Amino acid sequence: MKVELRPVTRDNWQECIRLELEPEQQGHVASNVGSLAESRFEPHYVPTAIYADDSMVGFIMYCPDVETGEEGLFWIFRFMIDRRHQRMGIGEQALRLALRDIAGRGGRTVNISYVPDNKIVAGLYRRIGFQTTGEIEDGEIIMAIDLD
Repeated sequence: MKVELRPVTRDNWQECIRLELEPEQQGHVASNVGSLAESRFEPHYVPTAIYADDSMVGFIMYCPDVETGEEGLFWIFRFMIDRRHQRMGIGEQALRLALRDIAGRGGRTVNISYVPDNKIVAGLYRRIGFQTTGEIEDGEIIMAIDLD
């Protein structure tokens, strides 16, 4: 299965907002429509569609940390795979592609967070190399990976 990242554009944004989570995952990530709206007002956000074999199957959004100004620090703060395409390895491939893109944008460290009861995504992040930082922000556990 070929997984790739593509920009969310005028041509595919409606497909992006139709992606769905499992009912029990609803509170774990903000809606894609809300995320896309937010990205229109934050020019440093990178809203990105996840494709598998030319079908949109997920969404990921990341950005450099402009609040602290720490050079090379990025955040992945939206990540979802449509419920019909979960548990196929797509998420892991997509995250690795996003990390490669972030490195190409000057990223050296990437932070990501998860809701404490989302053990599946926590395991995915650990497999990729993220480690807990000991920080909790807005009730979510923060993990980080060093890209250097």
